[in-house]
Amino acid sequence: MNCPFCNSDQIVVRNSRPSRKNTQIWRRRQCLTCNGIFTTREKMTASFIVVEKKDGHHMQFAHSKLFASIYRSLIEHKYNDFGNSASTAQDLTQKIEEFLIYKKIKLIKTKDLCKLTFRIIAKNYPDAAIRYYIYFNHHSSVSEYLRQIKKILAV
Repeated sequence: MNCPFCNSDQIVVRNSRPSRKNTQIWRRRQCLTCNGIFTTREKMTASFIVVEKKDGHHMQFAHSKLFASIYRSLIEHKYNDFGNSASTAQDLTQKIEEFLIYKKIKLIKTKDLCKLTFRIIAKNYPDAAIRYYIYFNHHSSVSEYLRQIKKILAV
C-alpha cells in the first residue's frame, strides 16, 4: 500500500479494530515519510460462496448481481431517488453477505438465496420485496403470488 499523499510505501498501522460483525477491519495508517494519516477498511468478500443455479450448474457468488437485483426492486419506490436506492441496496446486500459468511454457507441454491433476500428486504421495504419476488418467480395469478409470499414469510 502506498501513501495517498506522497506515494511512499513506508506505511505503519497505528490502530486497528474489527467492524461490521467481524467482516471488515478498520485501520488507521500513518506514512513514515510525510507523516500523513489515513484510514482504510479491509472487507471480507463472499467470493468463496458458490450458487447452484436452477439448471444445476454452479457459479461463484457475485456481489454485483445481488446488488443489481435489490436495486431494481427498490428503484421504483415512490419516494426514493437513485442515490437513496443505491445506498439502501448496498446496505441490504452487505447484510445478506454478512449472514452468509456468519452462517458459514459455502453452497446455496438460487431459490434459497432469493428467499433469504426477500425476507431481508421485506423487513423494511415490503413493496420492494414484492417487486423482487415477482421478478424472480412466475405464477399464473395474483392469489398464487400472495400464497407463496405468505408461505415464505411464515418460515
